[in-house]
Amino acid sequence: MSECSGQRRGLTWGAGVVASAIALSAAVGCRSTGRVDGDGRLVARSESEQGAVLRTRLATAIYAHDPGGDTVFVLSDVSRTALLDGNLTRGQVIVIDLLWPPKAGSTPINGEATNTSVRQIVLIDDEAGSYAGAGFAMPSGSPDNGPLRLELWDTTIRIDAASSGFRDMLSPATLTGGFTAIRDDAAVRQIVRRMRSIAPHAATASTR
Repeated sequence: MSECSGQRRGLTWGAGVVASAIALSAAVGCRSTGRVDGDGRLVARSESEQGAVLRTRLATAIYAHDPGGDTVFVLSDVSRTALLDGNLTRGQVIVIDLLWPPKAGSTPINGEATNTSVRQIVLIDDEAGSYAGAGFAMPSGSPDNGPLRLELWDTTIRIDAASSGFRDMLSPATLTGGFTAIRDDAAVRQIVRRMRSIAPHAATASTR
């Protein structure tokens, strides 16, 4: 079962966007009301004159951690079960690779610092758009056991791959927000592999 407000849920577009963007929002927006793995919200705000705003309420927030390498997060506005089943035709999947965690008191923070790579995939029936970017994120909690909280600061994304019928209304955009994720290494690896089959550049994460 899914729940919708009108025809939109999980993501909405801000004022000033043409009708095709509203149709995009309606197509993607319904989400599962079943089990929620993790929690949080992300907002992508377009820097273009169109001023689109894409708001995502997460139904899935999970991560995989390699003690000798990266921490990879998979976020979505649909359930983990749907992602693992591989029947996803509409919704969003966001893959965040935390390349290095800042150390309190010893890591300089400035407007040019980046420690994350981001890949956001938007699926609408047979169309797909893939956004990529980088930014700075501050984690809290232990990645070994979780849960792990991550706050995104001024991450910039732009479209870098899309099917022929996908219309980009965001690029470039600033992605901000925060979420709490639970650890599930196996699910993260499986979902990232599936996303690579949908969008060849779906993730740069090291999830072998």
